[in-house]
Amino acid sequence: AASATAREATPVAGPLAGTLDPVGDQAALTGAGTALADFAARVRWAVPDGDASWDAGFAFRDQPDGRHYRLMFDSSGGWTFGIGTEPSLAAGQAPLALADGAVNTVELVVMGDRAGFSVNGEFVSTLDVSALRQPGDVWFGAGFSAADAASGVEMRYRDFTIWDVTGLPSVTPVVPSPVATTPVAEPPTAPETIGIPTASVPTATATPIATATPVATATPTPPAATPPAAAGMTAVNVQEQNDSGVAALATITEVEGLAYVNLAVRGGAPGELAVIHEGSCADLGAPAFLLNDPDASGRSKTPLGAPVDEVRGGGFALAIHPGFQDLSTTLACGDIGG
Repeated sequence: AASATAREATPVAGPLAGTLDPVGDQAALTGAGTALADFAARVRWAVPDGDASWDAGFAFRDQPDGRHYRLMFDSSGGWTFGIGTEPSLAAGQAPLALADGAVNTVELVVMGDRAGFSVNGEFVSTLDVSALRQPGDVWFGAGFSAADAASGVEMRYRDFTIWDVTGLPSVTPVVPSPVATTPVAEPPTAPETIGIPTASVPTATATPIATATPVATATPTPPAATPPAAAGMTAVNVQEQNDSGVAALATITEVEGLAYVNLAVRGGAPGELAVIHEGSCADLGAPAFLLNDPDASGRSKTPLGAPVDEVRGGGFALAIHPGFQDLSTTLACGDIGG
């Protein structure tokens, strides 16, 4: 979703680059200088050399009382989400590259009561961010854990960028977000480095964590006709609307009881957005899930984190829109189940 937002709007902050150097038991943080509740963020960081533990991540929606959300990734390949130093609200494994010098890219979208994030182009989880609603700055930090801060490793980062998505329709939570994700195998480390001059970065104590809206976008290539639904699979024929030339085929399958969407779009263009809405094509309601960006072949895969029977049982429609800034225009649409 962050990548789609970038194509649709000018960043309000960044891209920023520098080096974070936690000291003692304090995290090192760099703020974007914003005051937002709803935003998309992207950052890339390089894994520090050596065997010392490390962590890095986002802090956002800081409140007047000091509470804030924190989405943190660490040297074990795990992620945690919560409010400051309070017990974690969610956790799991992420497809992080962990070799010395490996570069990781994290994208986060926060809208209304929900958020979602991806790691190295792979959607990981949605989050519930309904507890803290006031706007605040968005921070990238390292050394959130006292043990990681004490290790004294420097964290080099670049492309720390923020987009304002205020005013887009809030995503209505349909089901509670899962507390943890299924562990994901670590992908091969890309031969990439981050060459950034050491920057002077303010150091501060961190205490954030959060949950939020689903993430991702789509625009690929589908078969012309809907095949018969196989056992355990629901097919959705997403038909052209408004002479757009865009059509799609989606299949909704079950993975450990949760819905998993495969989408293929025909006639799409970069920046278009695939969304599962409440309601029907005749009366689209609030967005419920944003689908992931397609690959070069025009296909996307999105784990929704919602019970499959609830998603394909009716009451939802899959629509394709020109982008985040134009959800009122529908290029193609198909009702789900029912």
